Amino acid sequence: MATPIGHTLAGYLGYQLMPSPKHSLSQVRLWGAIALANLPDLDFLPGLLMGNAFAFHRRGSHTIIAALLVGSLVALSLRLARRWGTQVPKFSNVSLWQWGVWATAVYLGHLCLDFLMADRIPPYGLQLLWPFSDVFFIAPIALIPGFNFEAIVSWHNLAVVGIEIVWLVPMIWLAGAIATQSEKS
Repeated sequence: MATPIGHTLAGYLGYQLMPSPKHSLSQVRLWGAIALANLPDLDFLPGLLMGNAFAFHRRGSHTIIAALLVGSLVALSLRLARRWGTQVPKFSNVSLWQWGVWATAVYLGHLCLDFLMADRIPPYGLQLLWPFSDVFFIAPIALIPGFNFEAIVSWHNLAVVGIEIVWLVPMIWLAGAIATQSEKS
């Protein structure tokens, strides 16, 4: 499982990938992307209340269906806000449908990071196709070592965060460079 730092960096990458608005709501888009990228891990909360943080983790919230639902809810909420007369600015002529696709993609970024990491807690992987299948999926070769929840403050976990940074920061830089270049055109 990726760390909150890795998921936050993935959210920032999603922020970079949406056309840059010339509007004060840019910060809303940034924090929205970070929230979307971390949203699947809220499945820890019901487990914490039951005394087992991992009871529901990597199940329903870590599915393609959940990503599609979240993207649809983003598009629908923006549509309803516009219908009710709330000022919802257009960012670089991005349609509501495109906002939904973007939100789905940012959410899926979380699932991709978790899929590519070594998993230390059984059952290993994610139930990507739930409710159609109970199979857990995980990459055959982990690109990032798994986080150690038994020793949260450790050299191993610091190395995990470092590897996430090494993977994600160049992608963020590239997305930012492409966005800056497209603005100049």
